Amino acid sequence: MAFKKLNGIDGSDMHRWSTNACASAFMDEIAERRRIALGALIKKPTEENAAVVRAYDKVAELMETARKM
Repeated sequence: MAFKKLNGIDGSDMHRWSTNACASAFMDEIAERRRIALGALIKKPTEENAAVVRAYDKVAELMETARKM
C-alpha cells in the first residue's frame, strides 16, 4: 500500500515523521491496543472483532510504508 501524493511532502519527510519519538510512542500504543483486540477476537471470533484487529493492522502497515520511504 502506498500513500497518495501529499502536497509539499516527499518520501524523506514521511520517513522522518514515521521514525520520530512521537510516532514511535504512538505505534507502541497501537501495538498494545491491537494485542488487546486480538485477545478479544480469540475469545469471541466475530466479524466486528476481526475488523478492529484489521484496522490496527492497517495503521501499522501505513507506518511501515512511511518508514521505507
